[in-house]
Amino acid sequence: MSEIMSLLQSPSPTNPPPSAVEERRNLILVLCVVLLALAGGWGLKWSVQNATHTVRLGGGIPDVAYPASWVTVPADDVLWQAINPRSASTFKSRVQISSRVLSPDESLDSLSLSWLLQRNSTLEKFRNLATSSNVRVGDEPAVLFTYAYVADPELALGVPGLPVVVEAQDLLWLGGKPGQQQLLVITVAADAALWDVEAPALRRILDKLGMQEVAP
Repeated sequence: MSEIMSLLQSPSPTNPPPSAVEERRNLILVLCVVLLALAGGWGLKWSVQNATHTVRLGGGIPDVAYPASWVTVPADDVLWQAINPRSASTFKSRVQISSRVLSPDESLDSLSLSWLLQRNSTLEKFRNLATSSNVRVGDEPAVLFTYAYVADPELALGVPGLPVVVEAQDLLWLGGKPGQQQLLVITVAADAALWDVEAPALRRILDKLGMQEVAP
């Protein structure tokens, strides 16, 4: 065994050892290959994370881009919904779109108040965490609510499970067809314990919709 190890450690009798210049060149080549592999990996990761599908509902409702890995599922009281099936929570991260026709005397300010009252009456343990009116959707003034509530996603399935604290955002603005203005609402929501993980994808949905923060 010692003879074998000695042969392995000895310079090749047929090939001279590489010079310092050759060793440096080989090291540079290895580093270039590693950097190219890392760049390719990061590029693939960025492409997967930013790949989207687009839903077109028409009727003056803007197109909504959502992660390509999400799936659309039916939901009560909303026009459309998509969820993240890979979410680690029993409450799957989601985006929802809803709308309704405005009454002649309604404004964004009055709707903002009534919307909070509606959420308070329909969501368990509802808590409004923040309200921002310094946002727009395209050229339209908007209001962004950040809130929390308690959900029991497994109750409807008849499976015993723990309730989940949900963090969500509602973006409200006025839009629709000319002569038939509507209240438009897009909701993004996730398990509050996973909000920091899911927030980048949720924020991209709002950004692609055209939400912008404006100076007070």
